[in-house]
Amino acid sequence: MSQKNENFIDKTFTIIADVLLKTFPASKQEKQAFFYYREGLAAQSAGEHAEALENYYEALNYSVIVVLNFIETIYREQEEINRENL
Repeated sequence: MSQKNENFIDKTFTIIADVLLKTFPASKQEKQAFFYYREGLAAQSAGEHAEALENYYEALNYSVIVVLNFIETIYREQEEINRENL
């Protein structure tokens, strides 16, 4: 997938997520978790895996299952990058 398409998908997801968060009732904790989750996604998309992990771990304080899936994805991506660089 091209970088342009990935950016479009990321921006579209962000807009939809913002609308959903405003539409559905959410507690302050849920909104905070979502903030860190989105920051993690942005960092991951930029290839900043360490920053993404920090944000995902912070989001864990609020929402465990979803965030663990993304942490797993980060580690898998990092393993693939390490294999390519060998």
